[in-house]
Amino acid sequence: MEKLYRLYLDGSISSQGFGDRHRPLEARQAQLAEEIPRLEGEADFLTNQLLSSEEIVGQARDLYGRWSSLTADEKRAIVEQIADRIEIGEGNISIHLTYSPDPSSTVAERQRNRCVAFLPCHSDSPDSG
Repeated sequence: MEKLYRLYLDGSISSQGFGDRHRPLEARQAQLAEEIPRLEGEADFLTNQLLSSEEIVGQARDLYGRWSSLTADEKRAIVEQIADRIEIGEGNISIHLTYSPDPSSTVAERQRNRCVAFLPCHSDSPDSG
């Protein structure tokens, strides 16, 4: 845009030509300026999600370490809190985890089909690999 302005000042381009060329550039600059806060917010959100994910992994490791010392009722309560649904199929078990919808559609899309699938229960089942 600076070069275009210099051409106008030097008289190499008319005011009409300057306007015709400058308006689209100015409009695009305004669009980009409006987009910056949204992108910064999304970056902050993703940073927080990453930190939250790291915290969740730490808590999961702690839970794993304490699992054998928990009572059956405590284990059941934990499973009920984190599982949306448990499917028992022929030779396998799938646990669909609960999640809270996130404002970011990309994160929500990745989480929508999150599922933990365990290996087949019986080594002689046709599903075993």
